Amino acid sequence: MRSKIFYHLKKRSMTSEVNVDDYHKNEFRRIGIEEGFGEHVQKLFSTGNDTVDYNFQRKFGRDQLEGTIRFKRDELLKRYDISHLELHLQKADTVEKIGQRFYFQKLREVAQRDGSTIKHSFKVTVQEGYNLLSGRPVRKLMLDKNNMQIDSWIRLNFKELSPISRNHKLIIEPVASFDLKEVLREYTISENQHHALIKSLERGDLAMTTFLNNKSETERLYISPDTNMYCLNLYTHELRPVSLNEQKELGIIHPSLIKRLEQIPSTRELLKKITSHTLKRTQKIG
Repeated sequence: MRSKIFYHLKKRSMTSEVNVDDYHKNEFRRIGIEEGFGEHVQKLFSTGNDTVDYNFQRKFGRDQLEGTIRFKRDELLKRYDISHLELHLQKADTVEKIGQRFYFQKLREVAQRDGSTIKHSFKVTVQEGYNLLSGRPVRKLMLDKNNMQIDSWIRLNFKELSPISRNHKLIIEPVASFDLKEVLREYTISENQHHALIKSLERGDLAMTTFLNNKSETERLYISPDTNMYCLNLYTHELRPVSLNEQKELGIIHPSLIKRLEQIPSTRELLKKITSHTLKRTQKIG
């Protein structure tokens, strides 16, 4: 009996050794930088240190992203799991960097109110981290304070830092509070574009799409969800925000949404700032 147990343990250990490189490669693939796994990383893992840091850089257009992946060793399984992903973003034409540390949660079973059990984990890809640091929301499954799983939009609160971690606090909003399909219908975007757009926008991407203006001509603009204002943010090819007045003039937004947005004080203030900024730029150029 003892020899049988020893045989099975030895067999399991050999299988783990064979598969550990595949597991590490998948860890890189899951966060979107599969190309980062190579000899250099394998050497870092072969040290057997409790933690291993992998540094990398990425370009997103004119934006520069620097990152560190912290791996933590699992002594039982003799492999490394991602503990956290730390990112620092240098936006084009800005001086200050924006940083955030995203803590990962391993897959675990969580009891729900109805007596059922779900498997839950939390991670972000490098692309999602960049999108969040760029101020765009990402759709994720999250746990509330009672450990109930909620389909959510998450975004960073750049106005508030956690006093302990010095991280930007995370704003979590139920998906039900911002129906992306419904919001897309408030704009002159044809429905056959909706499916592909939704997939991209849920990842937090800045998505290019086609609008039909009031002259029956097409307008190609970037869009992203504004879960706070219940609308879309629109941008030109040069990533200049398209103001509400411009959207009205082009006829690419539904009148009822215009009316609602114009009644929100923060929107009126934003419109004043955009108009003032545009006038100043025009005066400087002239």
